[in-house]
Amino acid sequence: MSGEHFLVVGTDTGVGKTVFVGLFARYL
Repeated sequence: MSGEHFLVVGTDTGVGKTVFVGLFARYL
């Protein structure tokens, strides 16, 4: 799964967005 696709799905579901933010924070 590409990062862009994951971001779109996360933003659309809301729950996925929280997961995306959590994963994004790990890379910071």
